[in-house]
Amino acid sequence: MSKTAVFYPLKPKGGQWGRNYELLYSLRSIDRFLEDDDYEVFIGTRKLPAWIDSVKVRYVQAPGYVDCLKSAAKLTTQGFDRILWMNDDNYLAAPVSPSGPELMTALHTGPLKSREAPIKNGWCRKRQKLRNWLVEQGIEPPIDFSTHSPYLYETGKFAQCLERLKSQSLLRYKIAVEVAYFNLYLGDRPTRRAAATRLSFPKPQTPPLFIPPQKWWMNFQAHRIQEPAVRGWLSGLFPNPSRFELPRA
Repeated sequence: MSKTAVFYPLKPKGGQWGRNYELLYSLRSIDRFLEDDDYEVFIGTRKLPAWIDSVKVRYVQAPGYVDCLKSAAKLTTQGFDRILWMNDDNYLAAPVSPSGPELMTALHTGPLKSREAPIKNGWCRKRQKLRNWLVEQGIEPPIDFSTHSPYLYETGKFAQCLERLKSQSLLRYKIAVEVAYFNLYLGDRPTRRAAATRLSFPKPQTPPLFIPPQKWWMNFQAHRIQEPAVRGWLSGLFPNPSRFELPRA
């Protein structure tokens, strides 16, 4: 039986907003909707939020994003066959399984476009370098798999991917590893446009009364969770504490 590691990279101080409602509701979504009898949650950071039950969550001392990536790659030696990579502002919106069609489908936004003009943004410069390297590997055009959705990786291939990036001096700071991984190791996995599966309601839309079919994940960043409508909707969707939280006093 395959074993899944659910891995969260978290800001070094344990989150941007005090209680970190992003992570709170994200963990509740995992507890409610991830259909897997054998998974463990890992959080890579410098300091865990105070409300986390450190007995139920595996703490990984990782002060930066690349440290989290390297720590996750080592899980191949600890019996974990796959990694479900979650950002703290990712939420499951429907039941999914690591072996099911939702997580086994690689989501994308289309071709990873080349940018010829001088690029001032550091993140965009790194994506351009990554694109150039993928083209050198014979992948033309590379696909943009950076959708900020949950990513399911095979642990061994994930470790190989990081080694290949490291050999090209691409594993520095924060980089779109998902773009490299799925372009290099896509294999027979199906692909789909991310927008078809993401539940969203940008301003000024109000939260939906029900979750439409096929919309199995969400992404709400901290500034949106501060909106009463969004926060209230999430608290209604996930009202019960997860097993990863300490009991409230």
